[in-house]
Amino acid sequence: MRDLRGFYFPPDFDLYSDDLDSLEGADLRGSVALEGNRIDLYEASFYNSLLQEVQFIGVEMRRTNLKNVDLTRANLSYSYFENAKLQGAILKNATLMRTSFHNTNLQAANLEDANLQFADLQKAFLVEANLEGADLWNAFLIRANLRDANLTNTNLQRANLQRANLQGANLQGANLQDANAPNANLTKANLQGANLQGANLYQSNLYGADLRGADLRGADLYRANLQGTDLRGANLQDANLDYTDLTNADFRDANLQGVSMHDASTSGADFGGTILEGYE
Repeated sequence: MRDLRGFYFPPDFDLYSDDLDSLEGADLRGSVALEGNRIDLYEASFYNSLLQEVQFIGVEMRRTNLKNVDLTRANLSYSYFENAKLQGAILKNATLMRTSFHNTNLQAANLEDANLQFADLQKAFLVEANLEGADLWNAFLIRANLRDANLTNTNLQRANLQRANLQGANLQGANLQDANAPNANLTKANLQGANLQGANLYQSNLYGADLRGADLRGADLYRANLQGTDLRGANLQDANLDYTDLTNADFRDANLQGVSMHDASTSGADFGGTILEGYE
């Protein structure tokens, strides 16, 4: 293994024209590549390399191979990873602010406690990824595939989840306050105790989802699918459930004060013990 620990990538570095013809199997821990120096690592392979605590800020990383690479505590802010391969990569406690992972494969990647504020994850493949405790405030997850992902206690406040696939995902205790998630797929997702206050869930599919104890105050669920959804003890005060399918939903002990349910389908729904003051 080549020892490149602390290596400083010079300005205008190009992997294919500089002396380093390959970065495979290199120890790059603590190495630095800074924004403004026009560092180009396009299509580079980091197979079997060590990249803990690297600082690759504003770097061209499109189509790179980082499968199963350990990037713990790395700072990759403002870098570009479109179409890169990051399956199984370890990005625990990484700083990824405004990083672009557009159409990137992050299947089963570990992003626990990572900072992904304003990150671009549009169409990213995050199936079975671990995002527990990650900060995705204002992140772009349009059409992202997060099926069976772990988003426990994740911050998704103001995130854009339009048409995202969260089927079977674990969002227990997650913060989705003011999130924009129209047409999202949350089928059988675990949202126990999640904060969905003011969230836009227009036409979203929450079939069979677990929303026990969730905070849905002021949420917009217009034309959403809540068939068989468990909403026991949830707070839906002032939520919009107009034209929503509530067939066989369980609302026992939920707070429905000020809820609007115009033309909602309530066949088989259980409203036992609910607070209905101001119900429309």
